[in-house]
Amino acid sequence: MSMERNDHTVTNPPTAASAGDLDVERDSDVPISTQIFWQLAYQIDSGRLLPGARLAPVRELGAALRVNPNTIRAVYRRLADAGYVTSRHGAGTHVADRPPERRGAEALALA
Repeated sequence: MSMERNDHTVTNPPTAASAGDLDVERDSDVPISTQIFWQLAYQIDSGRLLPGARLAPVRELGAALRVNPNTIRAVYRRLADAGYVTSRHGAGTHVADRPPERRGAEALALA
């Protein structure tokens, strides 16, 4: 039995949204979940997070930001509802192939 070597290069989309990319101001009047939503939406709109990029797992991002994982879960759900990301249990949350057309103030007004 011989095994052939497969020389196909697999390119994984970049991992995105680490805690170092997000800034949470705890004494702000803006709720933490809204701060995180706005920052991630901006990173997607600006092209800093590219289509297919994987967002940090809920528990990992929550721990890094010292935020309840349910808050991160809710943010990811809002991003999915707005068309920014797609989520699948067990596969993670990824930036959508075609982010929403909304930009700037209009996108933020929906938060």
